[in-house]
Amino acid sequence: MANSGTAGYFGGGSDAGGRVSGIDKIAFPADTKSTLAGTLTSPRNALGAMANSGTAGYFAGGFDGTNYLSGIDKITFSSDAKSTLAATLSSVRREMNGMANSGTAGYYGGGADNSGNLSGIDKITFSNDSRSTLAATLSTARRNAAAMANTGTAGYFGGGFDTARISAIDKITFSNDAKTTLSATLTVANQAGTAFANCGVL
Repeated sequence: MANSGTAGYFGGGSDAGGRVSGIDKIAFPADTKSTLAGTLTSPRNALGAMANSGTAGYFAGGFDGTNYLSGIDKITFSSDAKSTLAATLSSVRREMNGMANSGTAGYYGGGADNSGNLSGIDKITFSNDSRSTLAATLSTARRNAAAMANTGTAGYFGGGFDTARISAIDKITFSNDAKTTLSATLTVANQAGTAFANCGVL
């Protein structure tokens, strides 16, 4: 996730020794790396991230080696301090992805819980860090989709795995949180890709 114009952050994952909780920061434009004193609440992989550029970033969900998680950790960009939201995802989940309408809200879509793949989309309103769940859902339950956003306009979830790898791209229009599915698809059906956007400003 990124505080555009200032720095980007990589959090969690797994290494040869197991899951990790550390957060690395890349300062723009020098591209220097530092490691935050604050860490994720628990070591985890398969988590999702998104950012309210200029204010804070959020790491959510994941897998700690025993349990799927629903917690949301927040990194305040001014101090790089970590806090944990009182709000949680609507269910424990891993392998979802996140995108944000910076200044307004962030979205986590899909993933998997103990019962299987999910189609729900959770929304974090930045003004009060509250969580709601959209009436709209992804076109199919899926995990390992990629997500990105055109801030101020719409966000997109592409690809993933439902019962097979898929190529569909779902669009969330920010003004009304409605979902449509593009006629355009990814070049090949795939899962576990990633995405980013040039939205012109953030």
